[in-house]
Amino acid sequence: LSAQRLPGKPLMDIQGKPMVIRVAEKCIAAIGKENVIVSTPDAEISDACIEFGVKFVRSSIDCLSGTDRIFEFMQLCDDQLVVNVQGDEPMIPVSVVKDFYTKVTKMNQTCVGISQIFDEAYVKSIKTIPLERTLLETDNSNYTIKEIYKQYALFKQLDEEVIKKQLYITFADIFKLNLR
Repeated sequence: LSAQRLPGKPLMDIQGKPMVIRVAEKCIAAIGKENVIVSTPDAEISDACIEFGVKFVRSSIDCLSGTDRIFEFMQLCDDQLVVNVQGDEPMIPVSVVKDFYTKVTKMNQTCVGISQIFDEAYVKSIKTIPLERTLLETDNSNYTIKEIYKQYALFKQLDEEVIKKQLYITFADIFKLNLR
């Protein structure tokens, strides 16, 4: 709720419901209520989830971003697949969430987000995820995606070209592209 550009944004009213609830409803329509959990450090968002019947978990206030909250959640649960939809995307089409979830489920991919790139727990866990099951993203403006992959190469002790080739294969497989 302490967003600098627009404080309170997740709770902004959109036709009688908070934005974060509108986003959760889109996800629920796409993949089912049993598969959607809102992760938040804020009591106000938790209260909104309770009011509208949306599952939630309370994350640590130490998390700097939604990506960090997802990473923290994954450390505490047995779920094999987590799709991160940011709570400020009320216009995301249900079909986009559904299609992405379906494709990732079929491909058995792992998408890892990075905000605190040098976090020791992150480095430890990333080493256990097979290269062919990894896609990286970041919401940290201090790092470019190229820097993220360079750091990943160091963590995995792999040549950047190996990672680049696997990334092409992974994208081609997920999106049925002819990149080879």
